[in-house]
Amino acid sequence: MQAPRVLLAVVLAGCATTSPTKSDAPEGFEFATPGLDTVTPGEITLGDRFRVFGANFLDPKYGSMRLHLDGTYKDEAGETHKFVGDIPLEVKNAGNAEAELDRLYFLPSGDRIGTFEGKASVIAKLEAFDDPAGKGPERTSDEISSRVVVLPSIDIMSLHSVDRSGCPQVTKATTAANNVTLSVRALGIGAATSANPFTFRIGFSAPQADVKYVANGVYSTWPIPNPGSAAVAAPTGQNTMEMAITSGTGVSLDPTSTQSVVRITPAVTIGTQTIDRVIVQRLATGAIPDTQPSTSTIFVVEVLTASGQNLRRVINLGVWKEWEVKTYDGNQVLKERYQPEQVYACVPGGNTGRHLAYDEGTSESKTRSLSARWDVNVANSLGVNVSICSLCLFGFGTNAQTTFTQSFGMDVSQTVSSESHTSLNLSADIPPTYFGVCYRQLERLEREVNVVYHNACGGTGVVGQAVLTDWTFGFDIATGPACPPPTNLPPAETF
Repeated sequence: MQAPRVLLAVVLAGCATTSPTKSDAPEGFEFATPGLDTVTPGEITLGDRFRVFGANFLDPKYGSMRLHLDGTYKDEAGETHKFVGDIPLEVKNAGNAEAELDRLYFLPSGDRIGTFEGKASVIAKLEAFDDPAGKGPERTSDEISSRVVVLPSIDIMSLHSVDRSGCPQVTKATTAANNVTLSVRALGIGAATSANPFTFRIGFSAPQADVKYVANGVYSTWPIPNPGSAAVAAPTGQNTMEMAITSGTGVSLDPTSTQSVVRITPAVTIGTQTIDRVIVQRLATGAIPDTQPSTSTIFVVEVLTASGQNLRRVINLGVWKEWEVKTYDGNQVLKERYQPEQVYACVPGGNTGRHLAYDEGTSESKTRSLSARWDVNVANSLGVNVSICSLCLFGFGTNAQTTFTQSFGMDVSQTVSSESHTSLNLSADIPPTYFGVCYRQLERLEREVNVVYHNACGGTGVVGQAVLTDWTFGFDIATGPACPPPTNLPPAETF
């Protein structure tokens, strides 16, 4: 007879490096060609979203989709430009997707509003596995006619971390406590003049944005090496900074290199004075609560002209912790089954037979162990050096055990003895002249969770898996005419 197996447990181990292969397609999966019905709205400002309606949109867990436009863009100066390009789609369901017009894609300079006329289609790209039909990784919908008018807008010229070099000019995310630069400009309303000045108003919420000010004045050294009490934090809650210009179309904030004088609401007290005209000393992302993997720093930018024109754009900068451990999804893979072992000598049935309950003279203990399996290519592309051993456990240091215990939902360093798992009421009757013996068998399992790395430049990806080695014990009472009777447990095997 084969008895039930009881999950047991498991010290943090070293690194392994590998590049995972694509998974198999789900049973019954068909990579269907998407359909496209409508792209709306016909008039849009930068920062707003296209809404795309159709059919057979690819589930994001299987791949990505993009809106493909092919046509001509006529800008506000009357010049025409050929445009063929793609905008990433965020799929909501099988018939609905959205695409943010985060910048002016239609001409290289990106600085003139205008009208696009041409054809639109949607393209689905299968990424999680190969196409079961063997027809390639992409499907393209039929084309529809499309006309889009880009209205006066606020353009983001730069938004990125200045604590890390090499970031793109505009990023959608960064990590916590990073100094950032923000530059914006108005499109479609001309340039500011002394007769028609522009006021740029930047709203934010503290402490989601970590903003500090110093008194307006002349500083011989900038940035101030140790501002100490000279720098005052923006009050908790909603704040605004205003900058007025009489030439050009935009403003920039980068307190790590430039002194920018702003008028603020609410005012702050520096020393003994309450003032509303200050220099921005720090513009950074705030901290992330321990209970959250991410948050957002939101800037609400408005442009108000003396002639009465108003523009507005909400800028959402995602803020991540560097390392994110995904939730364990219940996966469990048997990796090795060890040879069954006899736990003590044979018990004879004698002349009248006897009843034998499972027991073991010497228990066996195993400890769960945690190791890393890296996707080297993804890790390297995000700036993670997998050869540095301090990163073997994904950079969590002393918090690794707590982090992974919460993710796996079990103590990743627990040691459990087989002795504590044998109260199974496992027993057998030994016939007269037969023998009985107890066997124990060890199996090694692996469970894994994905670990995501987010860098300061907004790059993100699954850099590997945290692999938890776990153990089960199987038990058996075997009976037979010879000593020892063979076990009913399966033979040793590596999977």
